[in-house]
Amino acid sequence: MIILITGASLTGKTLLAQRMLEEYRIPYVSIDHLKMGLIRCGMTDLTPEDDEALTDYLWPIVREMIKTAIENQQNLIVEGCYIPFDWRKDFDEKYSRFIRFVCLAMTDSFIDAHFNDIRNHASDIETRLYEVNFLSESLKEDNHYYINGFTQYGEPVMLIDTDYEDAIKSFIVDNGINNMMTINTTDLCSHLQKKLFEEDGIYHHIWIAMQDDPELTAVVRSRQLHIYRNGKKVLVLAGKAAPKFIREDRLCEMLAKE
Repeated sequence: MIILITGASLTGKTLLAQRMLEEYRIPYVSIDHLKMGLIRCGMTDLTPEDDEALTDYLWPIVREMIKTAIENQQNLIVEGCYIPFDWRKDFDEKYSRFIRFVCLAMTDSFIDAHFNDIRNHASDIETRLYEVNFLSESLKEDNHYYINGFTQYGEPVMLIDTDYEDAIKSFIVDNGINNMMTINTTDLCSHLQKKLFEEDGIYHHIWIAMQDDPELTAVVRSRQLHIYRNGKKVLVLAGKAAPKFIREDRLCEMLAKE
């Protein structure tokens, strides 16, 4: 799964990515790091202030990184503000079904009530090497820009209105991130890898269904995939041997119908 996190400055994008790294061991890429690396090594004449031009410059790189991670069956968080409003047009269904997206934005009332806290926590995760514009009205304008832009394209915007922690927990639970499977697929039999991960593989639809079902977990044993629902084994998939139906389950029904 790919998790895209964007939004206005100071909304906690990097904080959310860092927490998911620490708690769920999902690695993350900061688009800001990519930006500064390209600027500092002289690959571009753009500056950190060239926001619109930087989105046009950075997004094609980030887009192809996302596709590569999906093709390699890797979980990855990508966070930063250089994600275009119409990002979804760049991914067909075989990629988009593996992407979860959220835009973080603060309401005016939240900014009014917590302005000092926002300012004091600006460098909690990353030390800002430039002076952030801490004017309340500018901060509101920046958040309005992201809210209006992504809403126009039908994208979800997580509004931080009363409690930041509650908003973050809701995003993690609603998207099943707390139940994401972290399987070392390199230990699978090569035949089983093809059956699971290639689009015409006979188990590919099973693999897709597993990604969207928070009740399922899986482990690799003896190069086979052992699948569990709520802790009870339901199915074992192998490279050459027939699947083993352990107990009745929707996944087993999907295979039995074929």
